[in-house]
Amino acid sequence: MAPRTDQQAPPPEFRTAFGRGGPGPGQFTSPAGITVDARGQLWVADTGNDRVQAFTRDGKLVRVLAGRLKAPEAVAVDAAGNVYVADTGNHRVAQYAWWGGFVREFGAGELDNPRGIALDSAGRLLVADTGHRRVARFDTRTGAALSDITEKLSAPQGIAGDGAGGAWIVHNGHPADGDVAVVRYNADGRVIGSLECGGSLLAGVAVTGSGDVYVTAPDHGRVTRFRTTGPCRAEFGSDALGAPLGVAVDAAGGIWIADAGHHRVVCFGG
Repeated sequence: MAPRTDQQAPPPEFRTAFGRGGPGPGQFTSPAGITVDARGQLWVADTGNDRVQAFTRDGKLVRVLAGRLKAPEAVAVDAAGNVYVADTGNHRVAQYAWWGGFVREFGAGELDNPRGIALDSAGRLLVADTGHRRVARFDTRTGAALSDITEKLSAPQGIAGDGAGGAWIVHNGHPADGDVAVVRYNADGRVIGSLECGGSLLAGVAVTGSGDVYVTAPDHGRVTRFRTTGPCRAEFGSDALGAPLGVAVDAAGGIWIADAGHHRVVCFGG
């Protein structure tokens, strides 16, 4: 069943797109993750090309992280500019300095196909450890593993900090049975909210300070906007997106999508 839509909230309009398929600089092959840093730069997990690329908002390439990564699916950046990559094919998280130098790895030998990554309000690293059905936490200062935020999830994927020490987590149980949701956990691992998303396979999630939650559904080529305490507000993107995976929102309200199906980055609104 499709989510109930509040018709009073019009969907954001298509604004811009950049990139095309290929291995060259500024090109993409099935990009899966995206984030926006404090400077407004876009960091894209270019999964099929085993790298992460950073761009200005107008699509100018400014940095490439490559050589140590294998099929990365998500990326996060802290306030100091440190870059954290869900290095999915190598079953770890890789940290890079703001200038591109490799710093350390997290979770080597402990993670299995990590597919989502975020930072919480305390600066801890949150990792959707998809193969182990949990969300792991790490101390970004020491690299040490902390207690899990939760475990025994079916195929956790996208993850976004909620600004209060907890997180919104995409939970893909059994989509054919409608067992799909985005669930909010507090810092102690207790469920404190959820968004029912019907039977569509989900991928990315992003949360804004004003209470909007954006969720991607790659099989339907769409993004859904919810309120954290209410129903679906709008669906958009089906006429422009192929297989939207990662999603991020910038300070101006632009909604940036890693469109794996069309090998590009797309922006709505803002």
